[in-house]
Amino acid sequence: MLKFCRCNDNNKAEADKLLGYKFSCVVIDEVQTQCNLRYLLDTVLKPALSDYEDSKLILVGTPPRIAKTACEDIWRNYTGWKKYSWDMSQNPYIHNVEGLIKEICQEKGVDENAPFIQREYKGLFVYDLEAMVFKDYKTCKGIPEGFIPTDVAIGCDYGFQDYNAIVALAYNRTNKQAYVLSECKFNKGTVSDIVDVCNQTYDLAKKFCISRNSNFDFSKIAFYCDTNEQAISYEMSTKYKLPVYNCYKHNKTMALAQLAEWCRTGKILVKEGSALVDEFERTVYKRDEQDNILSEIDDDIFHPDAIDALLY
Repeated sequence: MLKFCRCNDNNKAEADKLLGYKFSCVVIDEVQTQCNLRYLLDTVLKPALSDYEDSKLILVGTPPRIAKTACEDIWRNYTGWKKYSWDMSQNPYIHNVEGLIKEICQEKGVDENAPFIQREYKGLFVYDLEAMVFKDYKTCKGIPEGFIPTDVAIGCDYGFQDYNAIVALAYNRTNKQAYVLSECKFNKGTVSDIVDVCNQTYDLAKKFCISRNSNFDFSKIAFYCDTNEQAISYEMSTKYKLPVYNCYKHNKTMALAQLAEWCRTGKILVKEGSALVDEFERTVYKRDEQDNILSEIDDDIFHPDAIDALLY
């Protein structure tokens, strides 16, 4: 059977379309762009290839723009796989490779050290650090004892095929300091699952605030939710009496830039090793055909969820 399928979407819906088939050979091109590669390999393709003793799985691509991708993990750490690599200079059909690279660099206005030249033409693992949205963000081991919150904002980013994310941010209006109090990221959650996590987060926020200030005003704790699933927000508000508001989604580009600046200057501190840190490392801006950085997040490379919840 010959079947083509685009599986580099930010959710698992396209990969799920391959469930139930059987294949003797699978080729995944541009493997570095597959956002759900482990799911595609382990859940979808491994069973589909098991009908044939001599089945083959072939992964083809170039080094990725970002760190912590599944394709890099496979290349560096998986044993028992045959691995082949080469660069442009080893292509027998291309002559004067150095001259061609210089010509491309001149056309793009870059030098040979540009990350995309190193990746695409020399096959090296060089991340696109310049295009990272969250550069030099600051982390902490935990919230210090001396921090007294005045407010807690809880952001909710809803999803199903992609991830739900609920992030609580405790902050002090006087000294302009904020700490991520908690975060939860999960997919394929029911409405009940989401509401349960929101209730748990609300209780955690109240306990934390009252432990730091016995006179804390609980009206200063509020949810700011994604407008994509207003039925969930409505249930949280009416049935569970949670203080829920729709987030103000206007000029996301400017809002992201401001959030990145607060994380860089330490006004917002996230916990070491958290889901937010993982997303900070993998969220990059798009580049145009001339390799100029654009002001739009490259969702084809990685789609953040916890960051959106923090932004709300």
